Amino acid sequence: RGEIIQMAAKGTPHTTCCSNLLEELATLVVGLAKIRCQDPIVILSNSEPEPDFAIVKKRADNYLSGHPTASDILLIIEIADSTLKYDREIKLPLYAEAGISDYWLFNL
Repeated sequence: RGEIIQMAAKGTPHTTCCSNLLEELATLVVGLAKIRCQDPIVILSNSEPEPDFAIVKKRADNYLSGHPTASDILLIIEIADSTLKYDREIKLPLYAEAGISDYWLFNL
């Protein structure tokens, strides 16, 4: 919601989990959906979070005309090694308000 957050560097557990999860997700969604990794999504008029993963519907323009919106999103995944409280208390309600019903949170 228009909030700029200073982010800490990603640690080894976070990057390892991202890499491993990307490999697994790629085999599951190939041909069915697209995987966006740490890219912006537009969920409210004043909010463009960058979740660790967004599984989104395939679109003819391959999202060249704009970032995915809430109606494009099938699943949001966040990986929390130091952000669990923020991901639960800020991001979860934000995604829910935008109508995103599937949100996974990996607590490392």
